[in-house]
Amino acid sequence: MSLLSEFILQVPSFVLGMYALWHDDRRFYPLLAVYGAIASFTTLQCIAMVTLGEENALLTSENLTFLLK
Repeated sequence: MSLLSEFILQVPSFVLGMYALWHDDRRFYPLLAVYGAIASFTTLQCIAMVTLGEENALLTSENLTFLLK
């Protein structure tokens, strides 16, 4: 589901956001705020999976330090 969300929501929002920021079009600012929230949540999920999930057992302390810098 996360990958589907990436392609359906985040990629078009990113492209529209680039256009809006390049042309200083403020109509897209709410879309950019939603995009930022979704992207932050996705990143937080990835960090939580690495630090708290089953993947944590497969990583050395050096790996975790590198990933969380």
